[in-house]
Amino acid sequence: MDEALRDANRCPLPLAEWAAVKNGLSQQQTDFEDPLLTTSCTFEDLFQQGSRPASEIAYSRSDYDGWKWWTTWHQCQKDTPVLEVAREIDAFQNALFQLPEFRNLDTLTRFCRGYAQPTSEPTEFNLYSETAHFYIWLRLVTRHRDYNAYVHYYLKG
Repeated sequence: MDEALRDANRCPLPLAEWAAVKNGLSQQQTDFEDPLLTTSCTFEDLFQQGSRPASEIAYSRSDYDGWKWWTTWHQCQKDTPVLEVAREIDAFQNALFQLPEFRNLDTLTRFCRGYAQPTSEPTEFNLYSETAHFYIWLRLVTRHRDYNAYVHYYLKG
């Protein structure tokens, strides 16, 4: 199925299936039991540039429709074959949405109000994480009928 049809059917192509990944790049399999989420950002220097950090490889945008999470992927480095660790991204993302805090929008809202870093918007929160190859920023939006989770992946130096 081509990408437009996959998107229309809310069935995005997993990163591990992207052409850049499938065409012979080495891949690492990383399994996550529970992603470590924190309110402390250890990579603030990435945001000092004033624009999108050059190390951002991809980000996902997810919304909860009342029944399940739907995710759309966006590749930031179209000409750089750095997606060799795409399985690491997929493993993190899959583990993230298996957490009980992401069961539905109500559990996410309670979790964010009690644990996540608040922003100037009362319905938006930040969390951070790391994997072997990535710094990860989660922007969580607890409004109904909105994108509720943006997960940004930055390649470590």
